[in-house]
Amino acid sequence: MDACPARSPVAGRERLLTSARQRLPESASIVISVIPVTLDSWRQALTDAGLSGSDRLGVQELDDILDPVNLTDSRELLRSSVWLADRVSADAEDLACLAALSPSGSADASALRDSLLQAGSATLGYLGGAKSQADVVRCRAVVDDAFSRFLAVPDTYAFPVDVCKAAFGVAYGQLLDAHGVFSPPRLLSAYYGRYGELARRVNSALSAITTSPPDLLNAIAPAEALALTSHPLMALRTARRVRDLIEQKFGADPECVATILRKLKLGVDRSAASHAAMTRLLGQIERAETDAERAQMMLDWYRRMVEGQLRPWAWALLQICW
Repeated sequence: MDACPARSPVAGRERLLTSARQRLPESASIVISVIPVTLDSWRQALTDAGLSGSDRLGVQELDDILDPVNLTDSRELLRSSVWLADRVSADAEDLACLAALSPSGSADASALRDSLLQAGSATLGYLGGAKSQADVVRCRAVVDDAFSRFLAVPDTYAFPVDVCKAAFGVAYGQLLDAHGVFSPPRLLSAYYGRYGELARRVNSALSAITTSPPDLLNAIAPAEALALTSHPLMALRTARRVRDLIEQKFGADPECVATILRKLKLGVDRSAASHAAMTRLLGQIERAETDAERAQMMLDWYRRMVEGQLRPWAWALLQICW
């Protein structure tokens, strides 16, 4: 470790690092390969995570935090350490989601998450005087190696072509109704007399967000949403954040949160009808003959999305947060 004659006392630096340490998540076990995605969806997930086209993960963050000024300037140390912890935490959150989306057999996202958290912890340890700069360099080399293996996932593992077949055991085309909309009754009919097997498949997908899934009839819709979205990372990340928010607020005021969610539940049928109309509208958009006709239908689609899908949830979450 390089000498620095004007360093702040170790005890003082440790106190300043308390906030950053609290923000850094623990390297706990996470679910792996429970939501099947196509190769295109995987690439979209990497883009949404800001990992597409990257050469190294966390390099700038770690380089910046090793600036010698952090060992002498208390305010800069506090700012830089919290910034590092927030960045590492955000990347770790996305990597936990990507682990759930990883193809069968791949634990590369989980391994990368673990190595990144260890590098973040080692860096804070260096700033606090408990680790050497050589320790940080070694941890960063592990991150680089794990990131290289993570980026090679598409070349190493097979991705499903039909995520419905992979998730539910039934081809996508067999689960569409006359309007081209995913039909839970069709999925249930395909498993007539074998509902336990279907429940295991559905609950496997939902294990990415809960250890206590609802009954089968209420579990199919969220499992379908996670499996069929074109932006799986954003869908799973949002689901987990909303879950955490609800659990936190429910612990403080269960009656208030239950009342808000009950009102939201009463509008589920209306929301489902709106979603079905949006799906039919997408088919009409694809068949539109003119740009003007297509533009008008796209505006209608966005209106239905905002009013029928986003606004009810946004209003419920705002009420929960108050």
